[in-house]
Amino acid sequence: MATEPSVGKSAPLESQDLQVLRAAEAWHAEGRRVWLATVVETYGSAPRPVGSMAVMNDLGQVIGSVSGGCVEDDLTEWLLRDASASARARSLVYGRDAEERARLRLPCNGHLRVWLEPVPLVLIRELRQAVDQGRLMCRALNLRSGGWTIFPARADAVTTLEGDSFMQVIGPTMRLTLIGASEVSRHLAPMAMGLGFRVTVVDPRPEYLGTWPHAGCELLDAMPDEAIAANPPDQRTAIVALSHDPKLDDMALLEALKSQAFYIGAMGSVRTTEARKERLALFDLQAHEIGRLRGPVGMDIGARTPPEIAISIAADLIRVVRNDRPCMSEDGEVASPVHFRTTALGSLLHQRTRVMRRDRRPLMAPLPMRKRRVEDRPAIKASHSETGRFGGTVNRRWLVAGLLGSVATITDFAALAAGNARPNDESSNPTARIMKIRIDLEGTVVTATLADGEASRDFVSLLPLNLTLKDYASTEKISDLPKALSSHGAPASIKPLKGDICYYAPWGNLALFYRDGKQSPGLVKLGSFESGIDALSRPGPMRARVELIK
Repeated sequence: MATEPSVGKSAPLESQDLQVLRAAEAWHAEGRRVWLATVVETYGSAPRPVGSMAVMNDLGQVIGSVSGGCVEDDLTEWLLRDASASARARSLVYGRDAEERARLRLPCNGHLRVWLEPVPLVLIRELRQAVDQGRLMCRALNLRSGGWTIFPARADAVTTLEGDSFMQVIGPTMRLTLIGASEVSRHLAPMAMGLGFRVTVVDPRPEYLGTWPHAGCELLDAMPDEAIAANPPDQRTAIVALSHDPKLDDMALLEALKSQAFYIGAMGSVRTTEARKERLALFDLQAHEIGRLRGPVGMDIGARTPPEIAISIAADLIRVVRNDRPCMSEDGEVASPVHFRTTALGSLLHQRTRVMRRDRRPLMAPLPMRKRRVEDRPAIKASHSETGRFGGTVNRRWLVAGLLGSVATITDFAALAAGNARPNDESSNPTARIMKIRIDLEGTVVTATLADGEASRDFVSLLPLNLTLKDYASTEKISDLPKALSSHGAPASIKPLKGDICYYAPWGNLALFYRDGKQSPGLVKLGSFESGIDALSRPGPMRARVELIK
């Protein structure tokens, strides 16, 4: 579900084009005389590219830039000296000779042609409204007559000058899809908007998406792979996985790496990136597609904090855009300084144990996919029709959960891809022994029974435990455990009920459910409460001591 933030959100950092259009409209409303300067042609080295704009008024105020300052100063001095001389549009050339270039501090042997015109309020307002809505527009300017029109631009449109016809592309020429409303995303989004990207944030976790601070971004409450498949990326799209949740990030990358997106990155260390590429190699991705992944994402500037990481990613986006997109080598890999090393294990798994997704068609149904019916997905067995912890495409997500949750063998992956549960489910063992535990919830004592299994025995070996339980999704209380539990022998996916005690393998935490949950890959049931479960529904964190009843 798409939402457009407004109340309680900070104003977005706008692109310079939008700042120019907004200033022109505002000054008109104040009764000022307003002119628009546009770079329509450059030769040699030029301080600003073709299409750059600046708006100025009869008070000498300037917003935008056509040269970095010197040409703007010359224009405003001339307009203030004789504003009537620019009652009509005209073409001005700067840097014709060495003396003028030195006076204006223009680069060596460079000159630029600037179109100066009185601002037509109606057209400027119409153009500003369209760009404000995130639409890519084209301004068709006739340099002979001075007249111009606007219309929606094609996605592949570029600013050009042919004879007396100047076609200027204005608006968000690029898209940036951020996977996860994380802290890094919150710093990167306003930078990207200021650079001219239209930003979309995809996150199925309401506790993250619901606190997004920036206006001007499209917010999608959906599984990332479904959002990407429903709106296929083009050659102007960048996708960066920043959720710090490997389930969300990996699912997004499985779709993104097959797309036309010019930039695909994921946050994480070199070791994390290598492990991620080994997991991706188990799916229907070619080696050159995996090689497109930029990880660790961003330029290597020694970034550590979320703002620094965001700056490094923004810098890398600029580098790639200014170099006219990444070059591809003969084998299809991105020829740019990305941290890509294929390990021997990754190569072996890719060559010999590739597990293909059964349903390879794009998922084009309306978002969120949690509301889709079983009969709408005939390729998925009814017995596996429950959606995952975050909804979505069950078979492939089970594989991802298995890869992240210590599923032991390639045979297990194949069984999951075929839609079959693991055959050695210890919960069905009639000889299993019963273990009881006591949990003190800040003075309220509750008891629970653990079923026999490797995960339960690992959990008991950690007791007694002092934990801080935090609320998650208004459904469960969770807490990190001091060490990972084994998930060997557990079903690939379960649907937790109120009163269940579970271990979530991908995150390595304990989950105590005080409401029914959703079908969740990687969730292992340890046991159930016998009474007192409502004590967990108290809001906020709580301290708990867990002991074995001998």
